[in-house]
Amino acid sequence: MGPAAFGCRLCTARRTGQAVRAVRYVPRWRRVCLRHGRWLLDADADQPLEHLDLRGVAEVAAAQRRWLSVARRAVHRLRITQLLDESREQMAQLRGVQSGTTAEVARALLEHLSHSAELIDRAVLHAAATAVAAGVALQDVARWSRLPAEELAEVLAEGQVDG
Repeated sequence: MGPAAFGCRLCTARRTGQAVRAVRYVPRWRRVCLRHGRWLLDADADQPLEHLDLRGVAEVAAAQRRWLSVARRAVHRLRITQLLDESREQMAQLRGVQSGTTAEVARALLEHLSHSAELIDRAVLHAAATAVAAGVALQDVARWSRLPAEELAEVLAEGQVDG
């Protein structure tokens, strides 16, 4: 269960042959009917409106289309988190190791953490580039990502965000 929204009556009619009121459990960021350009509103017994017409606001539908790539990238803040958890576990295990030199242990750990940091940096830049491309103000993206706005603008302008 989750947040409930009205379904698109046009899509419901297309699938069932009847234009009836439908309710779907769908998160707010997936509430755009791309086929019909409608923002599906919260399903509420007292709510007379089921949707807002977005046909005049193409940016919202475009952002919804790009959401799938954003979600895929999020699967990667998850992979990075897993890598960091693995690093913590390795650090805990290394504390009790009696073989090998301290330098070898430190090298292995730092290389692993450095790689994780690189992945995090790339993920932040990808998310920032996607947000700016979707129309979010550069100043807001810079503040949220904790990057200087000038530096972020320069990186995005030069196309330095890896794929």
